[in-house]
Amino acid sequence: MPRRTVTLTQGELSDRLGLTTRQVRGLTKLGLPREGAPSGKGRGGRFRRYLWPQARDWYFTFKKVRR
Repeated sequence: MPRRTVTLTQGELSDRLGLTTRQVRGLTKLGLPREGAPSGKGRGGRFRRYLWPQARDWYFTFKKVRR
């Protein structure tokens, strides 16, 4: 059986990474990956979700490069 990808809301992601939701929004502007269309409308835009493994890996790489 294929493994299901975990998707998180902005609040859930901020809890897992130990950040505020404002910090997550700022990282999203810098390229933090999330799913859905960037239109900002409906489920695909306004309520886009973050893919946990990709977001985690991106954040750790971001932190490593920023040191």
